[in-house]
Amino acid sequence: MAGQPEWNTGMMSLMRRYIETQTRSEQETVSLGRALGQMLQAGDVIYLIGDLGSGKTRLAKGIVSAAAGVDPDDVVSPTFTLVNSYQGERLVSHADLYRLDAGGIDDIGLDDTIEAGGALIIEWAERMPEFASDPLVVTITSCGDENCRKFLIEWTADGTWNERLTTWLALSETDFAASLTDRSGCSEKPTSHCVGE
Repeated sequence: MAGQPEWNTGMMSLMRRYIETQTRSEQETVSLGRALGQMLQAGDVIYLIGDLGSGKTRLAKGIVSAAAGVDPDDVVSPTFTLVNSYQGERLVSHADLYRLDAGGIDDIGLDDTIEAGGALIIEWAERMPEFASDPLVVTITSCGDENCRKFLIEWTADGTWNERLTTWLALSETDFAASLTDRSGCSEKPTSHCVGE
């Protein structure tokens, strides 16, 4: 399947759904993150995948600020601390695995956040073995222009994210809530959204 991360074959063997969308500025990327963060619940895990500088931390700023109720400027990259935790309206931890190999990942306490009833956002999630059975997987790529980013947001059709994302799509812009199988016009416009199975 095109765009499927090789490391995530277990999740992708289940029926999956996805959204493709774009942002044209850092602020739009933070806003997309805020929309995802408003849906975040206890026990949720979000995998952020993308090259260096692709916008993972910008998206995480929006997710964490909305979910924990903290200022986006207070959300900083955990590249050197490995995990930053934010306790506001709910506990949200933000991990960055860039500097770790698979062996060191077990030692940073990712399970602790989930066991404490929090949610977890993981940058560079492709560096770890499968951690969560029902993650939201966000793959970020550049669209050619310096500020444009493409987002492929994937989840399992029978998982906990399905109802929340389907409801969000129904309440969002008309073109964003288009048929869950209609891919016409995908990524043609700066603010286009595309959803499918």
